[in-house]
Amino acid sequence: MFKKIKNYLKVKKDFVFIFLIVLLGMPTSVNLLRPGYFSMHDDIQVIRLYEMERCLLDGQIPCRWSPDMTAGYGQPLYNFYSVFPYYTGVSLRIFNLQFIDIAKILFLFTLIPSGIFMYLLVKEFFGRPAGLIGAIFFLYAPYHAIDSYVRGALAEAFAITFFPLIFLSIYKLIKEEK
Repeated sequence: MFKKIKNYLKVKKDFVFIFLIVLLGMPTSVNLLRPGYFSMHDDIQVIRLYEMERCLLDGQIPCRWSPDMTAGYGQPLYNFYSVFPYYTGVSLRIFNLQFIDIAKILFLFTLIPSGIFMYLLVKEFFGRPAGLIGAIFFLYAPYHAIDSYVRGALAEAFAITFFPLIFLSIYKLIKEEK
């Protein structure tokens, strides 16, 4: 009984810090909440999402060939480029969302959760207040903004999001073995 109450209080404390991360991290994603699309260097994310959906509807599993890209000649885009963000995006089509909205949701998913994952990592070593500070620094790191808003590197932004979670998992695995 007391153990359950103790665990509940720990989760409640984490919830307050995670809420602060979401609140303080919202300015990093305000451009994604505006109507329309934003320009970036790699601004063909919408086309890549459309091509992924078309591949899946054509029965290509796993998707390899993008038939409409390269002036209609097609290209093997998904042989060379990370497919996870695009599979995730196409799965959002079940909610009848437009491709532009899906691209913005995918970029949004790379910002706020990365701060939460960094909080969990730093909290493990230095405590909750340091976790909050580390998460905010990670959210406002210039590389995040450049990756999402300038370069438009969706796959790289996804990878950066999960780095803290991967490091935390490795640490916990090593810690459990000891």
